[in-house]
Amino acid sequence: MKINNFALLFIVVVSSPIWGQGIFESAGSELTSSDQDGLEIGGYVRSTAYINRLDDKDSTRLQSGYGEITLQLSAEKSDWAKAFADVRFRAGYEINNEFSALDIREAYLDLFLGDFDIRLGKQVVVWGRADGFNPTNNITPQNTTVRSPESDDIRKASFLLRTYYNISPAIRLEGIWEPVYSPTVLAVEFADLPQNIFIGEGSYPDARLKNGLWAGHLSLEYPAFDGSLSYVQGYNPMPGIKLESLNLTTGTMTLAPAAYRQQVVGFDFSTTLGSWGFRGEGAWRIPDKEHNGLTNYYIPYEDIYFVFGIDRTWGDFNIIAQYIGRFIPNFEKLVIPTDLSLQLYSQLENYNRLFVNQTDQWRHAISFRPAISLFYETLSLEVFGLYDLTTSELMIMPKLSYKLADALSLSVGGNLYYGDDSTLNDLIHDNFSAVFCELRVEF
Repeated sequence: MKINNFALLFIVVVSSPIWGQGIFESAGSELTSSDQDGLEIGGYVRSTAYINRLDDKDSTRLQSGYGEITLQLSAEKSDWAKAFADVRFRAGYEINNEFSALDIREAYLDLFLGDFDIRLGKQVVVWGRADGFNPTNNITPQNTTVRSPESDDIRKASFLLRTYYNISPAIRLEGIWEPVYSPTVLAVEFADLPQNIFIGEGSYPDARLKNGLWAGHLSLEYPAFDGSLSYVQGYNPMPGIKLESLNLTTGTMTLAPAAYRQQVVGFDFSTTLGSWGFRGEGAWRIPDKEHNGLTNYYIPYEDIYFVFGIDRTWGDFNIIAQYIGRFIPNFEKLVIPTDLSLQLYSQLENYNRLFVNQTDQWRHAISFRPAISLFYETLSLEVFGLYDLTTSELMIMPKLSYKLADALSLSVGGNLYYGDDSTLNDLIHDNFSAVFCELRVEF
């Protein structure tokens, strides 16, 4: 199918930097200073710039440039309670617009009640042991408008009740309840919208308790083996995109995000054999409504998504390599209807399939991450790459960091996407391929 400017619009609106997230991602970074009263304060100040080029050398532009200050506070006044907050203020320039934003990224309380722990508040949940591709991670939404060298920064916290039961030192049972749906923020400002296409507010569930998300997670952590089983039931934080309205007289249309419920059964593990590390992760996703090209075209197929990887370290050099697969048991090839009134829905279904990597019954890809640390860990270089064996798409994310002083670092790198015509990478290349530079001071 030939993908036109309408396809470009669609993909840019819904696409996010979905490839290449770091294995060492974490929310709630370690704090760096403390006092005698149980209060710890840390954080950083950074200045970041992204530069990209569109069709020719004269189109080189500052895509994003901002300064940010982050304060992370931890208060522990007793041995049974603790509080944490991560507050960020960012101001600068983003795609032809100046902006400023205050974000309380996380704010929660921990209670320690014997074998039970309780965490309540705004928080980020990260599940999975694979490098960057985590089929079991289906709770935390993303903010795809964030441009940052730290892939964890796109994660968007939700209000959650998170409970833990420590069955033994090696076995832990976790339960999560999210009472209010929190959707992924789509990168609308990265799209140059045609005058006849608009983006609606979205079709999301209301705050009734029946619309909440429930999840369970059983973790095993032994010296020679780590693993977990998980289950999630609720609305997917990443919505599909559907046609909200169409005016044939004026030729205008409104597209809008649309949430859908799903169940996800998952597992993950990591272990070592000699000097080699092995990891794996997989999930069986079952949408509550069956995929249908005319009515539920924005709901993906039921699928099985899995990752298997190896890693090895030689001195200061480390490499991680992975195989990433996806299988759709009930896949049907998209057929363009002859009825012109139905072809728009087929286009929308095709774009949704591109977005969730369901254009083929089997999808195969490989990822790699070589990294090296030099000069007593003052200089580090890593390259994250992904090659899709099914669609021949390539993504490369190099990053070089140098410590100018103990708390001062400079990082340069890029996010580069390549793909044939009509692939996702080809459609997002102009808006997400860029080089960056960041200066950061921690305190």
